[in-house]
Amino acid sequence: MSSKPDGLYSRRAAMALVAAGAAALPEAAGAAVRPLAPAGATPYGFVVAAVDAPADLKAATPYVCTGANDQNVINAAIAALPAATAPGRGGAIFLSAGTFGITAPVKLRGYMSIEGAMIGVTYIGNRPTASGDMMVFDAAANEQQIFLRVARMHLGGNRKWVRRGSCIRITGAGIFDLVIEDVWAYGAAEDGVYLEQTWGANFCNLISEYNGRDGLHVERNAFDSAVEGPKIVQSKMVKNGRHGVFLGRYVNDALIATSEMAGGAYYAGYGLYADRSTGHQVTGCRFVSHDNGCSGGVALDAASQCTITGNVFRSLPTARCPVAVDIMASSTRNVVASNTFNLAAGDTPIIDATGRNVLASNSGWASRSAGVVVRAHDAGDRRRITIAHRLGQPKPVGSAVVCTVQPADAVSSELRWYVETADATSVVVRTTSDMADGVEYRLQVIIEYSNREAAPA
Repeated sequence: MSSKPDGLYSRRAAMALVAAGAAALPEAAGAAVRPLAPAGATPYGFVVAAVDAPADLKAATPYVCTGANDQNVINAAIAALPAATAPGRGGAIFLSAGTFGITAPVKLRGYMSIEGAMIGVTYIGNRPTASGDMMVFDAAANEQQIFLRVARMHLGGNRKWVRRGSCIRITGAGIFDLVIEDVWAYGAAEDGVYLEQTWGANFCNLISEYNGRDGLHVERNAFDSAVEGPKIVQSKMVKNGRHGVFLGRYVNDALIATSEMAGGAYYAGYGLYADRSTGHQVTGCRFVSHDNGCSGGVALDAASQCTITGNVFRSLPTARCPVAVDIMASSTRNVVASNTFNLAAGDTPIIDATGRNVLASNSGWASRSAGVVVRAHDAGDRRRITIAHRLGQPKPVGSAVVCTVQPADAVSSELRWYVETADATSVVVRTTSDMADGVEYRLQVIIEYSNREAAPA
């Protein structure tokens, strides 16, 4: 078979080479490799062979790695790509199946794609002597770039040895049209993916777990510019040190769908934490506590106009979720509706700290409710339970208030419950007969407001 000493291949030929070895190339049978893009474009890239790649694949490219300092070979291939001037003209890097060992970052740029053979087949791992991020893209001020794609690979941060850095870090003035798909970001000391200042970022089948901080961290840059419209679909961000997904200040209009998220127990994190941002839509996702941790589901911290609908929240006795949806101070005009809560005893489905949000039709929880709470009777009084809440002042009706309590399990249903007093912070519930010692009762407290927009915190 003829080799290509310059390492240039069309996309079809390169992917055939990466997936099945050099024998799969059309030119092995004497056929020409034809371009797949319009005239004037450069539809080719460089194949980079891992140290354990097949011998015929190594013979077909000048870019062959040794398993140590492989970032030098990969970066040399990136530097040899055509000048980045427009999509389709920057070229691509195709990493073979196998293991790549790096000690410094792979340096990405705009108008390029870097892709492996498969998410569990192409592995890039930090060597023990590495000291930081694995892949970096840094657009300096006023040098915004267009298009970057990272696909089909496993990134191992090896935080046991490497005590700082993320699997992928994108910083600077920003990038348009970022695509990260079929990527497993695992075990970095900091974030699985750290992203600042981007427009139109797309994440599909991103698996980010066992990283020291966040699975996916999206943040503004040093220039306080907004981050618009990241899309996260069919992804999984769990078992990280802090949050599954963190959306920072000025990150707006995120769409998160059909994904699984969970917070980390170490920092008492959340599956999704939205901080001073607006317009997010979260739908069709699973928020499930993992391992023996204690993490929340969704936190809206001074966030507004977010829609949390059609999601499932689940916790276990050994993996708690103290608050599934935590609407914190200054969060207004959010909608939490049509979600399903299947939580362990003592976990609270929703807390609305402001009373200025729409909560409706949630299964396993009633609108404008403190959720299911688990309490034993007050000390010294077997007929009274005092329940703290953050729902605001109940609606006055004459000398009474619209505040009800409902039993949430069979044991609690054996007693008759009524509200004795209620105010902006707590409700006192009484029974007509003594409660048993050592028994925890599951109760759901529901409070109506006279005007939700004006209800005090």
